[in-house]
Amino acid sequence: MKSPKYKFYIDYLKLYFPGKTRKQLKKSLPLSVWRSYADRIYIAYNRNKQYYNRSYESSTLLIIRPSDKLLQMLATNEHLLGTYYISYIEIALDILTASEAAAETMLKRIAKTMTRRYVSEHKLFQASDLKYDKRDSSERPERLFSDNTYYWGSRKNALHLAVYAAYSKVYPPEQKIPSVHLEWRIRHASEIRKKTGVDELRDLLALDLKTMFFSLFHASMRFNSINHEKHGRFLLNAKHKLKIDPAKAAEASHDFCSAQGIQSFAQLRNFYKQERKRISRKIGNWSSWERRVRDMSNYYLITFADETDTPKILAFLMLNDSI
Repeated sequence: MKSPKYKFYIDYLKLYFPGKTRKQLKKSLPLSVWRSYADRIYIAYNRNKQYYNRSYESSTLLIIRPSDKLLQMLATNEHLLGTYYISYIEIALDILTASEAAAETMLKRIAKTMTRRYVSEHKLFQASDLKYDKRDSSERPERLFSDNTYYWGSRKNALHLAVYAAYSKVYPPEQKIPSVHLEWRIRHASEIRKKTGVDELRDLLALDLKTMFFSLFHASMRFNSINHEKHGRFLLNAKHKLKIDPAKAAEASHDFCSAQGIQSFAQLRNFYKQERKRISRKIGNWSSWERRVRDMSNYYLITFADETDTPKILAFLMLNDSI
């Protein structure tokens, strides 16, 4: 296949400063110099913490797409920072494509097959339904050209993966280079330390972003497709040893998934999770279908999945050096 162009980088970084006000940070940090080496830098108060203890003030320094030069400057000037914690980081990958349509096709292929261990669903959000912090929202309209964003894991979890199609953030917005954007979002200093080994800013300089990105991938993600024959046997209430036409079983599964808008194993798994919740709340008699769904074990549900090949683009990146 033709060698793709891609880039690993830190998309977002938050530094938490306990006991320091925004005014103190502005006075002690050379923000005017640092702003030349990042897309954006600003300071925010931690209102939630201050709500419970009005006498205690703290602030967070938010850095959007810091350059390698800025990371070097931060690491060599840690004495100016005082006590701080890296409270949030986004490790991102942009896969550049020839067109917006190519990016959309790649996004759908990734979303259709990718699942996450120990997470019963992946979520599809539409840009029109999302509410962004107003201070962060300026780049969204000009960067996004797809309405779909996929999340593996809750956005409130300490670790989750987000994937969407957008103009690459590595280049200025006006260049409009289409890409598929994947990013690991990790919050809380303890979780960042556990997942990446990063405790201080100097650790970021030694961090191999590609190795770390795919280390999280190997630990958390799987690629699956729906085994329509096995799922169809369940729908037709066929026992394991009962002879049944595989084509008939597969057809039943395809029809069911089409009617429910299910395109991936992750969506199928989530469908049955929601069905179990609905059934558990139901008052009155249960139908035969509801009893079978209720009694279906997680292990049996997993048999509806077939392990499939990693999408070629991601397999290529895992085996080759970054450019």
